[in-house]
Amino acid sequence: MDRDGTGRGAGDEQASAGAVDLTRRETFAHWSRDLARWGDTDRIGHLNNAVFATFFETGRVSLIHDRTLMLGPPGTLFVIARLAIDFRAEMHWPGEVEIGTGLLRIGRSSVTLGQALFQAGRCTATAESTLVLIDAATRRATPFPPASRATFHRFALPAHAADAADEDRPGGVAGGLAGGLAGGIAGGAAQGESGGDAVGQPGASHVRGGAG
Repeated sequence: MDRDGTGRGAGDEQASAGAVDLTRRETFAHWSRDLARWGDTDRIGHLNNAVFATFFETGRVSLIHDRTLMLGPPGTLFVIARLAIDFRAEMHWPGEVEIGTGLLRIGRSSVTLGQALFQAGRCTATAESTLVLIDAATRRATPFPPASRATFHRFALPAHAADAADEDRPGGVAGGLAGGLAGGIAGGAAQGESGGDAVGQPGASHVRGGAG
């Protein structure tokens, strides 16, 4: 049973029945764009790896905070519990960065997004992030209403084959955060993930905790 006492709900769903190829442009229906900045470069002459996370944030935020979609009902907030990035190619200034974002799976109160960065048509990085919907007043995990679930599914990524359980099972990310954020989002997420999926791959960058 989750720490909010609700357990895993019958509505927990995988958006894709299998592995999703995040390196393909045609995988994504939602797109955002950002510009590489001179200050993003490092002494090697390419965009620094830390900037990749900022580009992924741009894509994530443009989807979940789109007021025309209302993915988070009034009185709720999204917090990020997990971010795993695979770096695939360099990016350079000047240039535009395209960010594809879509749904991998959705649980009772958490959602996992798949993303990719593209520059000049080439995939430069992929990422998976898990977000938890919380009540703004209580700071506890709160369920997605049916309308939000249906809207998320409009951006479901096409499957190509692999199992992946949702994050809301006992010991999952949402369970870790459902006990409240008093101990810090990062601590709650790290504790909750101990029994969850291992989404990251060797060499991936893992970032836990934070809002939005």
